[in-house]
Amino acid sequence: MLAAKEGDTDAVHLLLEKGAKTTLVTGSGHSAYDIAIFWKKENCAKILKPIHDALPKENFFSYSGIQRNARKRHNLEWMREATMSDAAEFILMHNAQPLVAYDSTLSPKAKIRQRPLLFNKPYTEVHHLIKESFDNVIYLGSWTQDASERKKGESLAERNVFAIDISDMRETEVKELYPGTEVLNVFPGLLRLGVADAGIAAQARSLLDWHSKYPYCPCCGSKTTIANAGYKRICTNKSCLTNQETKQEGGKINTPYPRVDPTVICNIVSRDNRYSLLARQKSFPGGMYSCLAGFVEPGESVEQACKREIFEEVGLIVNHDEIEDARWFTREDVVLMLMQLHPDRLFLPPQKAIANRLLTEWLIKTAFIQ
Repeated sequence: MLAAKEGDTDAVHLLLEKGAKTTLVTGSGHSAYDIAIFWKKENCAKILKPIHDALPKENFFSYSGIQRNARKRHNLEWMREATMSDAAEFILMHNAQPLVAYDSTLSPKAKIRQRPLLFNKPYTEVHHLIKESFDNVIYLGSWTQDASERKKGESLAERNVFAIDISDMRETEVKELYPGTEVLNVFPGLLRLGVADAGIAAQARSLLDWHSKYPYCPCCGSKTTIANAGYKRICTNKSCLTNQETKQEGGKINTPYPRVDPTVICNIVSRDNRYSLLARQKSFPGGMYSCLAGFVEPGESVEQACKREIFEEVGLIVNHDEIEDARWFTREDVVLMLMQLHPDRLFLPPQKAIANRLLTEWLIKTAFIQ
């Protein structure tokens, strides 16, 4: 990292020849290539670019080491057999938050530094948590071989992953039942997970949160039941429009399926590519700024949604109920904020956040503009 920052190409070449780990990152999550770019060390950046380009470019919560196997979801008989298989593993979710495991001998401070692991168990150890109706179990998929980041040295073939909703239990009961575990808060807790765990935790959280909010049919008000391994809810009223085979006026009713709310996030830059417009909400930690983001409204394109977040090209309508401050930052400011070295103690969302990714890519593309 120091060689990249100082622009010492001889040292960079020597370290690479000696087998230095090119995947190592700083505490803020940036590689040697990023460091060379941030500090405008063009020759070092050219050496490290092929390594950077070969690395996977997936957003943190979008990565998934599992094959979702959508065709199997409708087969309840298969699902019941799969849950009782020796190749099945279960993660536990409490109020849409995952149960994670720590070394029980660690102090509270040591736990903060340790990466939590999703607490997963075989059927024999969790079968008593599964309801007879099977309506608190969802199927996530089966591990793929490229998920070795989490399961080193273990065969993953047809190892099915399920999530059990244990929200009916008190959190204290969960800890008594499984010592050394805790329910991981959503933010910033989920950002501490490994990439494979984060992907399935996000999948399970989204589905279970949807189930908790739609116990009744939006069309007729009758109770609904879980179906398709957790990817559908069926209205118990047989005459409900959601149970009719024919399409209704305006298209087929889609309320039985998980709700997806598209959002946009954008890095707004000046015409000369030297400034980035960042803002902070009142709910942000003190000193943190981020890119502008918001929900896509009906009928909008991604571009239209982004434009709605700003006023014309360089102006911004600030709603003080939501946005506390917004300002232009220089490229140098953004570098210092990413590295957590800004003199005013300003900083950006962590490396696993999309805003961090957007700003890092902007710095890479504009590193050597004149």
